[in-house]
Amino acid sequence: MRSVVEYRIYILAFVCLCLCSLSAMAQDIRITRTADKSYPDQYMAKIEFISACDKLEFSENTGVEVSSPKMLNGKYVYSAVLDVADGGSLSFMIWKRGSVDKKQLDVSLEENMWASFNVEVVELPLKIESVEVTAPHMTHATPQMALISVVSNSEELHLELLRDGSKAGNAKLDNVAGKKDGSFEYLYHVNLADVPASANYTLNLSVSNNPEMKAFQIGTLAQKDGVELTVSVKQEASCFQHSESLAENAFINGLYRDAYFAYKDALECKDKQDEGIIKKKMKNSAILSNAKERVMSHVEKAENFRQNGQMDSCMFYYQDANQYAAAILKMNSNDSYCTKLRRDFSRIRKELPRVVSGKVVDRAKMDLNKKNPPLANVYVVLCKYGVKYKKIDGVSVAEPNLKQLLETKTLVKTDASGHFEAFVPRDTNSGVYVLHFVADDKEVGIASVDAASYRPTDADIQKGVVVRFISSKKINAN
Repeated sequence: MRSVVEYRIYILAFVCLCLCSLSAMAQDIRITRTADKSYPDQYMAKIEFISACDKLEFSENTGVEVSSPKMLNGKYVYSAVLDVADGGSLSFMIWKRGSVDKKQLDVSLEENMWASFNVEVVELPLKIESVEVTAPHMTHATPQMALISVVSNSEELHLELLRDGSKAGNAKLDNVAGKKDGSFEYLYHVNLADVPASANYTLNLSVSNNPEMKAFQIGTLAQKDGVELTVSVKQEASCFQHSESLAENAFINGLYRDAYFAYKDALECKDKQDEGIIKKKMKNSAILSNAKERVMSHVEKAENFRQNGQMDSCMFYYQDANQYAAAILKMNSNDSYCTKLRRDFSRIRKELPRVVSGKVVDRAKMDLNKKNPPLANVYVVLCKYGVKYKKIDGVSVAEPNLKQLLETKTLVKTDASGHFEAFVPRDTNSGVYVLHFVADDKEVGIASVDAASYRPTDADIQKGVVVRFISSKKINAN
């Protein structure tokens, strides 16, 4: 680079790390999700970003590439189509080319989903935050010449070099050069021929349309030498605007606790606006924060119960988590955790058996309260039958083919209170499950005891099932 010594590489690398997240201009990025549409291709989903800005940039953690903008209905549309058969969890960084502000967006896509987002870019004023010397010497080979290099995160700097208080007529400024790390270099060539060695140089700096000017004292210059400065530029958002923007971005990503406190900060700003609206958003954030904590806690409990074989508790906590996740998505349709949970629950539900519990009573007897007394030691036998179809109101409905018994398995016996709990697999196209309640587990399918069988519904948890059984001498014998 323009004949400078190698030790500058280390210094520039450090500068690059400081500037890599900043760039030339300043905007506030606001992202909102619109109503989803249906995408027709199997295993595929589409995501699109709609904006009035044609210079949006995207980076995604799994390498999804977003298309160049296309004009549609007066807006620019950026899109990507991707295979979500193995999962559609994405994390985007979105910014305007050369922008100080980058916003994160986490999305969970499902098969046949077409997700759309509006991206609003609000221009913010720029301000010079700091000017520092990063290399006090820049050795080069050109005689009677000194160099002044200014490296910045903004391409909108305005520079004026003064010599002893007047414009330096012996200095030439190159065109600003963009660097690979996103920073920009402004380079002065200062001709020292016929100029007193005691000449004192000052650099005046301003940025964009901001009238504020900073004067930086460079001092004297020597030939075959120079100096490098780093100028940091930041966006000058108002207190309220900054806090509200942080809150909105946290909310859309499902970080409701962070959103709550950012809204709280916004209300403490002297330039606060829309106080009633912000308070309502704070309240919603608090509600969703508590709800999401419950969802995550109950998913963890459900998995623990699942590992311990306690399927009734597992299904209870999964159902509760799923219901709360659905409620959260009504208030924030972009909550990727809840979207993924809903998708996973649909899969898990198919894998988990139905939980059927209840009581077996003796229908041939009545106690003093005119109720059938409970029966202990009744076998609960699971039977898998073939499938036959019966037309009801013109619709084919699957029923068990009692003449085609495929499998039998004794599950449990009723306890002293007549209670039982059984895990019943889901019905499939190849088999329908029925529970039989018998005095002897070899008596499966007794035709004379119609009431001693129960075909579970498709509900995940079926409590309070009452089976009225005709007792025999074999029951309660021990």
